[in-house]
Amino acid sequence: MNTAIMKKIVFPLMATAMIYFQSSCGGVIGNVEKYRFNEISIKLLKKAVSDVYTIHPEFKDFDTVKYKEGKGIGDGDYYCRIKVSENDYFFRYAFPQYPPPNDTIVEIALTSAGIYGNNLVLAKDISQSDKVKYGKIFEHYFIEAVRSELKRGN
Repeated sequence: MNTAIMKKIVFPLMATAMIYFQSSCGGVIGNVEKYRFNEISIKLLKKAVSDVYTIHPEFKDFDTVKYKEGKGIGDGDYYCRIKVSENDYFFRYAFPQYPPPNDTIVEIALTSAGIYGNNLVLAKDISQSDKVKYGKIFEHYFIEAVRSELKRGN
């Protein structure tokens, strides 16, 4: 293959593929839902989450030996336990980090959910109806508490 063809076709194609794979967060593993927070920094969002755990210690009531936070891709996985009536749910989430020009996007990605005590599976292995159910519970209890804390803090 001559050099001119490489420069005109192969290199741009490779660059495009690299950009696509870097920015496809959640593409292979997937996510249950993403919750975007506009006009704040990731640092402020993490502080609000920490404050929510202080206000609602029941969200942190889980086996910290089995579920170690801060492990995984990026700055790691985080966990939240939510009890609704007689049901006990467990959620894994992350703070995705994107390459430029999307590096200003601040969000929480719910990456797995299930019944507390059971193994958490990848989002791609959770049924669509369970994704909707888990997403609504996580948003109603945890995400709304984070949004309230952000409002209170401003």
